[in-house]
Amino acid sequence: MAAAGPEQIALHATFLRDSITTHIQTLASAAEKENSSSTEAREISVYLRTRPLLPNEIERNSVNAAVVHGDDLILYKPEINYKGPRISPIVTQADASFGPEDGNQRVYQLALAELIPLTLGGGLGSVFAYGQTGSGKTYTMSGMQELVAADVFRLAEERGGHYEFKFAAFELLGNDVRDLLDNRKPLKILEDKFGNVEVPDAKDYIVTSKDQYLQLVTAAAALRATESTLKNDTSSRSHAVYRLTCRNTRLPSVKEGTLYLLDLAGSESTRDSKEHDKARLLETREINRSLMTLKDCIRSRALASTRSSAHIHIPYRQSKLTLLLKDAFELSAPRHCRTAVIAHVSPNLLDASHSANTLKYVAPLKIPPPTTAPRPDPDDPQIWTHETARSWVRSKIPRSAEMLPNILVREEEAGLQLAAMSEEEFMERCLSTGVIGEKKAKAVYLAMWKLVVDARLRRRERETGGGKVKVVKKVKPEAYVRFTDERVEDGDEKTRVLLESHSSWWDGEGK
Repeated sequence: MAAAGPEQIALHATFLRDSITTHIQTLASAAEKENSSSTEAREISVYLRTRPLLPNEIERNSVNAAVVHGDDLILYKPEINYKGPRISPIVTQADASFGPEDGNQRVYQLALAELIPLTLGGGLGSVFAYGQTGSGKTYTMSGMQELVAADVFRLAEERGGHYEFKFAAFELLGNDVRDLLDNRKPLKILEDKFGNVEVPDAKDYIVTSKDQYLQLVTAAAALRATESTLKNDTSSRSHAVYRLTCRNTRLPSVKEGTLYLLDLAGSESTRDSKEHDKARLLETREINRSLMTLKDCIRSRALASTRSSAHIHIPYRQSKLTLLLKDAFELSAPRHCRTAVIAHVSPNLLDASHSANTLKYVAPLKIPPPTTAPRPDPDDPQIWTHETARSWVRSKIPRSAEMLPNILVREEEAGLQLAAMSEEEFMERCLSTGVIGEKKAKAVYLAMWKLVVDARLRRRERETGGGKVKVVKKVKPEAYVRFTDERVEDGDEKTRVLLESHSSWWDGEGK
């Protein structure tokens, strides 16, 4: 069975349109399916969105091939064999799907709204807009920027206004990083010896209002690299990264919250790039390579969260984009992290093959919850009972603060709520007693968070065979190696390697 080409689609357009209509009517007459979305907060969520047909597509009598059904998106892909044409429906599950009738406000409420309090509380939120060139990524991200700008300053004011916000924007193409708020000045993404990732020379602007925020977004977008492609006259040729950081001025010891909004470069098929010159082809190759690395990192992190029985390697050092978002991928990240992927699908039947590739890209990111419960770990705060959680808090504080356990772990709460609490809320509950200071409150929070991370790592070690080391390649002294998902190769630069059996870092120096 071969995919139908543009000429065959045009020849059989009426038949294909009728086949899609018949299938949609069958879905509409079936019983309403139960909504499978859960209200439980997920570390990684996947959303699908399809736009309406554009005016020029309607003029060409294009066929709409993408339909939202509940939380799923159905793509109708045309195929042809010796018997003639047929329509093959591809059903892709997501946390939610959005059709042409869904505005940016609904997308924001389901996909992004929970990231604002997360950021104010010291966490890390990341939003990716992914899809084919011309599928609506930039439209979605522009709408999200406006809603984020309105929400973040409103919520900050409701909480007392004790926050300082900074905004930066840069673009990435391969290892090339440029500042979009400083005349495209070259930048570097660096990792220090403590594992912290920084963009040291990026220009950060203090922002105090929605209007100022949106002015900076507009200025940054104007400097983003674009080129004319077969699908779009102003196709984005780089990944745009918009970073909003939030510092709590009343509790300076709370870690800065960060929200990343990433408008990814449009993925392209071979057919779309056939008119490119050599430079454009190299750009396309770099774009697609970085997108594959991003997918590997998101999926691997999602698998690691579901207590997979296999060792999960997260290759975030393979590209500058994923290195920048290191905390979002590491099990040992020192804060709460949430990631939302919004994949965009063109409804045009002529784009069905590429749309199928988009769905193939994001489908593995939707990881079902584990079917079996993990072995109980008494040192994991997330499974503590109400009394166990209060007893632990009591063991970490002086006797004079005996009321703190009742304030930190309320009557309806247990260890799960304690571990899920933002650093800001944890600190404020501690300080509300008036008995312990900010330094002690921070120490209690870090002690609790260390237990959470240690429990994750123990579970991973236990389920991957106790951290046994498999020798895959002998390395000569002073030699450099490159680690990939499948093997170890000779390399020409240093690679920091996590030795699972020793839970320590080795950077190629010393013994």
